[in-house]
Amino acid sequence: MLIVVYGLIDLNPWWYILTVIPFSFTGGFVVLFTGAYCYVSDIATTENMTLRMVFIDATISLGNVLGSLISTYLILLIGNVNLLLVSATLHVLAYAFTNVYVKESLVGALEGGFCKILDWLHVREMVHECFKERPNHGRIQVLLLIFVRCISVFLLIGTLGLEYLYSREKLNWALDDYNTYSAVSTAVLFVGSFFGIMVVQKLLRISDLTFAIISFLMAGTEFVLKAFAVTSWQMYLSVSISFFKDLSGSLIRSFVTKTFPVEDIAKIFALMCALEGLSPIVAPVVYNTIYGLTLTTFPGTFYLLSAGLVAVNIVLIGFVKYYSWNGTTVPHRSLVEEE
Repeated sequence: MLIVVYGLIDLNPWWYILTVIPFSFTGGFVVLFTGAYCYVSDIATTENMTLRMVFIDATISLGNVLGSLISTYLILLIGNVNLLLVSATLHVLAYAFTNVYVKESLVGALEGGFCKILDWLHVREMVHECFKERPNHGRIQVLLLIFVRCISVFLLIGTLGLEYLYSREKLNWALDDYNTYSAVSTAVLFVGSFFGIMVVQKLLRISDLTFAIISFLMAGTEFVLKAFAVTSWQMYLSVSISFFKDLSGSLIRSFVTKTFPVEDIAKIFALMCALEGLSPIVAPVVYNTIYGLTLTTFPGTFYLLSAGLVAVNIVLIGFVKYYSWNGTTVPHRSLVEEE
């Protein structure tokens, strides 16, 4: 709403920063995603945990792409201020829907005031639980999975920020060509995510970590193909063979909920999402620098960097899988099942 007010008044651009301060100090999207993942962990069973995690990630990706495509035309149709007003209205509707239809998953939970949001003890407890010694190398598993997610978000943000520039430079694409490609890519990944969880994983009984490795292998192959692409069909081919690429995040979070005690899951998710939130700060700087230095020689270098980071993730997931093989897990019981 503050952004709408800013848009209505002709203010200095620096005032725009003030509009995001309340959102940032209350946690922003990090708190939103952490709460969503924890809520799913509370109400889902072991059998449908991964599918529900996929629902969250898939709808977020779909919403981002649709919003980006539609907003381009809405700005021309209704103007900047009215577009901000539409966005604010959607946020209000989402808040109202959450308050009315989403019930608290924790029985007997106590509501905290504003001071509880900024309570430093919560941060200390989160860090302590994530770094404490656990049986079967549990601490190493937690830290490796968090590191994998940070790398995944890092390469995702870095790559997406340059993909249009790369396609325009290498393939002479116009904006409409790239929008069409983005729509096709989103549709393929959306369908592939649900098909992978509902059909492939269920029929072949593939574990979460094994499927995550397959997801990373597909992502790495896609990046290599894009790095050496010289025609449009090669870009579409890279998307068609990476239809399980978006599953890695959901599979990792599903593994966490099935492996670690239920009282620690929220803290692990909180640290994971918080560190993921730092990746978008660093990724554009690194990727833009590399792209600028290699633009005249080999503009696809940043894709090879992403492929290398994916290889690192595969190795780290391999270590987690090894530790999980040699240890015992805590059976997941949702709060609904316990009741």
